Amino acid sequence: MSNLVLARSERLSNESTFLPPAHFIVARVLAAMIIIGYTIATVPIVDAQGNPPVASSAFFAVLCAVYLFFSTIISDLNNPFSGVYQIRRSGIAANLLAIKWIIQKDPTLACEVHFEGEVGHEILWQDPLKMEQIAQQQQQQQSQEGQSENVP
Repeated sequence: MSNLVLARSERLSNESTFLPPAHFIVARVLAAMIIIGYTIATVPIVDAQGNPPVASSAFFAVLCAVYLFFSTIISDLNNPFSGVYQIRRSGIAANLLAIKWIIQKDPTLACEVHFEGEVGHEILWQDPLKMEQIAQQQQQQQSQEGQSENVP
C-alpha cells in the first residue's frame, strides 16, 4: 500500500512541475539569433530591387516554421490542460475509475486497498490504520464463513 501512495505522490509531483524559465529564454535568444543571422547573411547578396535570393528566403521560412512548431509544442507541454494540444480531465477521470475497478477485482490487492467513497471522480483513500482494521475484519468474516460451511 505504501508503494501505491509513494507512486501516486511521485506522479502528482511530476505532473505539477513546469519547465524552467531558462528553456524559454534560450529559445527566444535562438530565435533572435536566427533573425539577426538571416539579416546579416542576406544584406550583401540582395539583388538590385533589394530582394534576397529565393533559396535564402525559403531556408529562413523553414527555420521560422520549425521554431514556431517547437515553441508551440513546448508551451503546450508546459501546461497540459490548456493550449492547442490538451489533456482532457474527463480522460484522466475515466482512467482512474478503470484503475479502481482493476484494483478492486485483483485478488491480491482487494484485501489491501479499500475505497471509502467517491466525490464526483475523485477517489478518497482510507488511512492505513483503518485499512488494516477493515482487512482484519474481512479475514475474520472469511474465516467464520469457512468454519460455518464445515459445520454439518
